Amino acid sequence: MQRPYELDHRYYPEIHILDDLVATTMLARVRDRETKQPELNRLITELYRFLIWRVVAQEMPHQHLEVSTPMVDNLPMDDAMRGVWSGTVLDRRTRAAVLSIARAGTLPAQVCYDFLAGLLGGNAVYMDCLSMSRTTDQDHKVTGAAIHGAKTTATIQGSYLIIPDPMGASGTTLCQALEYYRSTVSGKPEGIIAIHLMVTPEYIRMVREKWPTVRVYALAVDRGLSTPEVLRTVPGEHILKERGLTDTQYVVPGAGGLGERITNVFV
Repeated sequence: MQRPYELDHRYYPEIHILDDLVATTMLARVRDRETKQPELNRLITELYRFLIWRVVAQEMPHQHLEVSTPMVDNLPMDDAMRGVWSGTVLDRRTRAAVLSIARAGTLPAQVCYDFLAGLLGGNAVYMDCLSMSRTTDQDHKVTGAAIHGAKTTATIQGSYLIIPDPMGASGTTLCQALEYYRSTVSGKPEGIIAIHLMVTPEYIRMVREKWPTVRVYALAVDRGLSTPEVLRTVPGEHILKERGLTDTQYVVPGAGGLGERITNVFV
């Protein structure tokens, strides 16, 4: 069943491909090879504000709240309670950890951290950092992901673990990061949510196999190396036939090497 504001697909319930005209328009500019700095980072910042907004609204717990507005003092005493607003808001007891994966994930993580800290309060949100890079063989094919350095909290217990990384390509980076948490950081997170600009079918398959409870949010699913027949079907209908990665693990159509483009360091 298609969910409101989401692309109709046949993947798994944990996969959320958002469908928004404004976000798609900005993402098209991120994809454009002519888009340079500082415009590129401005666009990515806006897109991650949109993404984390949707994640919070759909994934985090709510509570009932009553607020006395200034009208309480401007109404007759018998009617003063009419100036009290009541409704459903985000539960401010919620805790969150944002994982910054250098280098492409650094900017998105800062955007998500600032947004969550503003909603939940600075003491309820913290940022972990992992320095990671792809590992490749002599033919430049990706063989995995390596962690070169880490600064993380001692426990993740009761917190939502938010992982903003622009490109959900093969899934190796996400899986390696989560293996690090499982082996090194104590506690069980309230939930794990990965947030991407785009994902591939290969990424979806790997995450589903290795970490099936992870919820994934993205603005697009890129399967540009699939056959024309597969591309005419609903995404996920023939997931084993869908392809979005080159032999060197770059996303097609994708947006090139976003870590390079974000930092202006092309190595």
